[in-house]
Amino acid sequence: MEGNFHEAKAIRVTTVHTNGLSSEIPKLLKNTNQGWYAFRREDFTLAESLLAEVMKKANDLLKTDNPPEHSQLLNISMISKRNLALVIRCHHRYEAAESLQRELLIERDRHENQTSLETLNAMFDLAHTLQIQERWAEAEHFFTKVKIDRMIAMGRTLGNFYEDSNAAEDEDNGEEEEGGYKPPERAIDML
Repeated sequence: MEGNFHEAKAIRVTTVHTNGLSSEIPKLLKNTNQGWYAFRREDFTLAESLLAEVMKKANDLLKTDNPPEHSQLLNISMISKRNLALVIRCHHRYEAAESLQRELLIERDRHENQTSLETLNAMFDLAHTLQIQERWAEAEHFFTKVKIDRMIAMGRTLGNFYEDSNAAEDEDNGEEEEGGYKPPERAIDML
């Protein structure tokens, strides 16, 4: 078995170097992180250019025949697309941000067997973009879906949620204690 591992490792190194991706992945990750940090520092112009460049490069590499590191490239592409949409939204270019967010949801749906927390985060971003545009009904639809799917992802069914809510109402409503209000233990457990 030991020999097979070393042979597989050698083949992988050869494949990565042959396709020229050995240096691309770290550069893409570095630029993705730099774009995010520029966004956090409110340097939106730099953030937008870095993230757009990363997204384009990752997508171009994904279009090649049998790209190595496919899942990593796909992840980089989706992260940069989500962050780019947030940067664009900060520039008040809501339609462009919405378009990227909808594309991202379609991509995630195509590549995931079940809804992930990252998909729910992207859906929340879209809901917020719709809310900013005062498209209340669409925003509410996505906010509700995110809330329900997050509860399901955390292992809680809606029935349990409502049962817990009703049980908490029947219990002690909390009490005053030194330093302020103390909520009932059941309410804390629900959080």
